[in-house]
Parts: sequence; structure tokens; C-alpha cells
Amino acid sequence: MLLILSCEKKTSEIRSYPTDALTDQFETKKFDLDTTKLDFKGITNWIGENDWDDNISLIEIQDGNILKQIYPHTFSGCFFNHKNIIYLTSDSILKNEGYPIKKLKPILAEHYKGIKHNYPYSKSQQFALVAVTIDTNQTASELNDFLIKITRTFDEINSEQKDSLELRLVFDFFRQIPPPPPPPNLNEIDFEE
Repeated sequence: MLLILSCEKKTSEIRSYPTDALTDQFETKKFDLDTTKLDFKGITNWIGENDWDDNISLIEIQDGNILKQIYPHTFSGCFFNHKNIIYLTSDSILKNEGYPIKKLKPILAEHYKGIKHNYPYSKSQQFALVAVTIDTNQTASELNDFLIKITRTFDEINSEQKDSLELRLVFDFFRQIPPPPPPPNLNEIDFEE
């Protein structure tokens, strides 16, 4: 008797984020989180460098038997209304005074409701963005786990809504760059030398 076992993960479903990623109009450049040695800053730079002209970046993650295709962008060269963006770090949601990441579902749901008078959340579902802004030195594996958490939460919210929502992810690390050192104290400089 011969028994063959396969360790390959079976994919029963493919989900895209966003579903309207213009893959038929752009050449897709796939980034592999499983094999890269780049940290989050390097991954974000790669996406920023490859999302030009006729290219669009793709990150695929396996979540159980679901293959999730994520088409992330960066803020390079683009302007967005701050109200339409919710920033997520590994442990926090940076909106209003901030929230712990365990409140992701209710805050993300509020962000997608699109109530015009509910400042500071997005005015419309079609303009809502989620910015992933984890530490620049976090690994691809940590990014993979965080993307699974975000997409699972989004999928729950989307299944509860009557409208189809789109998860648009932006990778950003610029806010984490420390401020420059203060200028030297002119009173301590000896100008007579």
C-alpha cells in the first residue's frame, strides 16, 4: 500500500483586496513575503518603486484555504484627504485619540460606514483607505500575520454590510522617522577661533 501525503495548502477560494484592482490594465509584479529578507521599510520601498507606469504590485498571503491577493500602494506622489485614512500599527489604531488594535473591528466598521457627518471618519466607502504603518524593521512574516488579521476583520465587516466594500491598503513608514536633532545652541559656540 502506497500513501502519499502532500504538505501543499489547498486553495478553495481566492479573494482580492481591492476587488476592483485594475489587473487587466496593468502588469502585475508579485512580491513574495515567504522568501524575502526585506523588512517593512524595504517592502514599502519596493512597492513604491514598482507601482509606476503600467505596473501594479501584488502580495499573496495564504489564510487557511483562502488565497488573499493584496494590491497595496504607497503614498509616494499622491495626495489623500486625511479624513479618509485610518492608520494601523501593530498594537494601535491611530484615529481620534487612538485605540488599541483589539478594537479593530468596531473602528474599521465605523470607518467604512460613510456617514458624512461622522467626522473624522471617511465620508464615503469608496474613498476609505487603510494605512499599514508598522515599525520599519518588522519582518515580512510579521507583516503577513498583520495582513491576515486586517483582511479577516475586513471580511467580517463586509459580510455584515449590504453593500460591497473595498479594502484599499497603503503601506507607509514615513511617520515613524524620528525628528531631526535640535539646532546647536548658539550661546555655546565659540566664534572667536
